[in-house]
Amino acid sequence: MPKRENGLKTNPALRLLYWGLVIAGIWFAYLNIQPYERAVSFLGAKATSSAFISLVASIPLLNGIAAIFSKSLSWILGAILWSVIQIIEILPLILYNNEKFIEKIVTEADGRSRYQEKDTDDPTLRILKRTYNHLPISVVSNLEVLKIFTYTVDFLITSSNSLQQSTFISQQSNSHSTELATTNTSSSVHNPTHIIDIVQEIASPIRNCIIFGIGGSGKGMLLANALRRIKAENPNRKIFYIDPKNEPSEYGYTECVVDVVRRKKCKDESPENICKWMDEVLDGTNEEIGYIEWANNQSESLLVIDEGSTLGDAAKKCRNERIGTLILHISSLGGSSKENVWLLAQSPYVGPLGLNLSATSQITAVAIISDKNTNVLKQWKKSPILEMIDLVQINTLIKASPCNRAVFFGGNSTWGAMPELPNYSALDRDNDKPT
Repeated sequence: MPKRENGLKTNPALRLLYWGLVIAGIWFAYLNIQPYERAVSFLGAKATSSAFISLVASIPLLNGIAAIFSKSLSWILGAILWSVIQIIEILPLILYNNEKFIEKIVTEADGRSRYQEKDTDDPTLRILKRTYNHLPISVVSNLEVLKIFTYTVDFLITSSNSLQQSTFISQQSNSHSTELATTNTSSSVHNPTHIIDIVQEIASPIRNCIIFGIGGSGKGMLLANALRRIKAENPNRKIFYIDPKNEPSEYGYTECVVDVVRRKKCKDESPENICKWMDEVLDGTNEEIGYIEWANNQSESLLVIDEGSTLGDAAKKCRNERIGTLILHISSLGGSSKENVWLLAQSPYVGPLGLNLSATSQITAVAIISDKNTNVLKQWKKSPILEMIDLVQINTLIKASPCNRAVFFGGNSTWGAMPELPNYSALDRDNDKPT
């Protein structure tokens, strides 16, 4: 840092320049290390048992510590990997411009004695002689090979990280020169350059999902269309729907498409009553079968939990993590028995349910943003399960959508425009009037 001279204060311009360079250096390092951190995270997720991850994620407090430790470790290892690759890439350049190094290599190579390989030599001895005879030139040659290898690794890591961003930029440039194809709302047929067929992505085949967006964003319409797609393609798939809102205007979302519905208006209920009701939904009562027993009797099932934020708040206050544990259990182990789960919530922060979504790759995130609530991006930007993009890009996608919405699909970490979907409810929430 610029020091004081002769007791005079440092020039403010120099101080500003200094800190500007420091910040620029930190930002440059972050941008360069980020692809390596993601590569380390990806390899770590592949190498770690999903059952173990789910077990850790289901333990309160430990899941948060594990997530912080995992993220910190991936950044440290990513920084080390990046540093090693950069050193190997620039080392030949430094050595080749060092006159003393070159002189020493040439002198030693010319004046070096050579061992003669004999037919009577042991194979190992012959290899050792050949290796010695090629020194020190072989060191330089191998360094060149190693440099090419590290350049290849560097290219693969950085290009895979930037593939999504370049794809998005390409889509954006096309949107200025090409009109959107007509959207068929009954089947979600659309121009794939701009619009994600999110119904197909989550329903065919069925994925374990958390679908989040604030009220009026379109979660219910997506749910209604996705459930109908599931039933149309596989009538044998049974659906159990838990509804803590119990809004009559939204009954149409699930009418004639779900097999079991459990509803309760939890808005003004105490956390204890909400948790008691949830326990009854899971365990059953004298009058109604519980989800656990019901699911054990199904060959293929889907559990849909609406308003996960409401349940999460009650679960946190009552220290009841049954729902979170059940979701992790289904997402981790339910695939073999064709048991899946969807959770609808107001935001990606579902820690109160006992869920740590950053610690499991078994739950796909889906986020919906409308033109009326883009401000929630500021609240969501710290979520580890979202690939964040700026407001300008979000607004471009919203304008490209026939229903003025952008949607994030965690299956390939992509933001896109949302297709227009039929509204099966009794209320048009965009215009606040009956359908």
